[in-house]
Amino acid sequence: MMTEEIMKQLSTLRPTYKSLLDMIMEGYQYDQIAKYHRLLLGTVKSRIHLTRQELAQKLQRIEILN
Repeated sequence: MMTEEIMKQLSTLRPTYKSLLDMIMEGYQYDQIAKYHRLLLGTVKSRIHLTRQELAQKLQRIEILN
């Protein structure tokens, strides 16, 4: 049940940002992600950080994270 809710919340993320997070979860390095998406390394790091924060907030709202 908890996994389903996490997956549901992941699906609500912006597609571009979700793609970055997916690549991190698959084990890609930041520089590889930057090259694949043709973004600056700092942009990738920033977007991943913001995406993690957004996901954490969504999970806190539904009481998955405390």
